[in-house]
Amino acid sequence: MAPPAPEVPTAREAHSRPAGEGAWRELARGGRLQEAYASLGPKGIGREARRLGVADLFALADVARLSGHPVEAEGPLQRIVTDHAEDPQAPLAAFALGRLELDSLGKPERAAASFARALELGVPRSLREDLRARLVEAYLRAGNRAAARSAARDYNREFPDGRYARSIESRLSGESRLSDP
Repeated sequence: MAPPAPEVPTAREAHSRPAGEGAWRELARGGRLQEAYASLGPKGIGREARRLGVADLFALADVARLSGHPVEAEGPLQRIVTDHAEDPQAPLAAFALGRLELDSLGKPERAAASFARALELGVPRSLREDLRARLVEAYLRAGNRAAARSAARDYNREFPDGRYARSIESRLSGESRLSDP
């Protein structure tokens, strides 16, 4: 008696099922981010984020973010910051997470926490000025003027002639004019 023939999925089943392991990586490397996202299938970003290492978590976050799914990019970045805090890439993940929260998700309080975490983790010097300026911006958007002023003082201490000094000063004085009676 012959062994039973393997089951062949219908075209619809095959299309709705996630592609082979790692197929999303190849698609992403080729710049085909929509296809990479689709190949992961439903809940694929979350599923993959639970098991990947730092480099793949960054790639997964990029696939989500750049394919128009910024909410799903949070998980992989947060996992780097939380589960791989000792990795040299963790400060970059915290900074990227803060930018995502501030610019795409409208979560300034969370962005401020992510920016502060990036500072704690030791973001590279080349990014510190941008990070400190973004921290001021996040506090301002969150409506926390006291924290924004404190962050601005930290910015000015570290970058007395910084490229964002005037902008920060202007935003802080404009903010107080708008809110003071």
